[in-house]
Amino acid sequence: MLRAGDKPPNELRVALAKGRDLSVKDKPVLWGEGTSDPRVTFSLQVLGNDKGEVPLKPWHSKAKKKTLNPTWNETYTYALPPPEEGKPGWVLTCTCEDVDGMSSADFMGKVDIELEALLKEPKRRSRQWHKLGAVDGKSSNVTGELDVVVQWRYNPALDFDPWCVPTPLCTPSTRFPRRLDEEKDPKHADKDPNELRIALVQGRSLAVKDKAVLYGAGSSDPRVRFKITGTKDLHCTSKCIKKSLDPSWRETFSLPLTKDYSEDEKPIDFGINGPILEVTCEDVDTISSADFMGELNLPVFVRRPCFLPSFRSSPKDIESYPINTCTPSL
Repeated sequence: MLRAGDKPPNELRVALAKGRDLSVKDKPVLWGEGTSDPRVTFSLQVLGNDKGEVPLKPWHSKAKKKTLNPTWNETYTYALPPPEEGKPGWVLTCTCEDVDGMSSADFMGKVDIELEALLKEPKRRSRQWHKLGAVDGKSSNVTGELDVVVQWRYNPALDFDPWCVPTPLCTPSTRFPRRLDEEKDPKHADKDPNELRIALVQGRSLAVKDKAVLYGAGSSDPRVRFKITGTKDLHCTSKCIKKSLDPSWRETFSLPLTKDYSEDEKPIDFGINGPILEVTCEDVDTISSADFMGELNLPVFVRRPCFLPSFRSSPKDIESYPINTCTPSL
């Protein structure tokens, strides 16, 4: 069995402790030395490409009023797998800014932390005072440091890789031990698939459908429905996750789908592209109908890097067809 330290990281933990000697952005009106109202915005970027697509939205710390030496002591935890094989790594950017109630925030400096370097640290964890740096086109009045703790670790509770077998196999081209799909049985190599397997892992940044009554950002109660286009019987539904815009389902489903599938003794014509898996996310309400949250269509015979449908044959009858596994998102 692989040790946790041998497995690829899947969770990012960040702790913002303190700041010191930060720059003055709010000048004194009559006397004194001035102060600032600092907060820190965290964002994930692709190494060498700040416009690249990333799996996390930016988030903010609280603003600390009238201080150049703030203490936050805030922690944040997000699911974050490594980038795909051969892709650039992740960079955590910490941007400090002065919050103004009547105007946009003033730049106070930023720090870039490469997550790949954490994998060489004990417990994949680093804590240090990071010197804030200037950015072209923004204020050059930048001073001070941020005390930031970052850990990129493997959390077994987040590990959901259905139909795969972990193996301690490393090659020069792989940074982490690979996970292999179920082995094929050569005696069934000439058989057609007869089962569609679906794994619903998690969603992220879903739409708000339940507005906050008095304060807060609102939430939703999402569930997901699956259906093969043109059929009546090939459908399934996930459980409902209460009050979450980043739900974790970790459910698996199977549908008896064959290339010559029929209903009511009539064959279903799936067209030239084959069966299509309709995926619909909706917010569940107890006293009214569900609210639409989005949908997508997945060709069953096409491997998808963002979702995890598996069209395969039942083990008792035919071989399993391997797929590329990953963390899916809606």
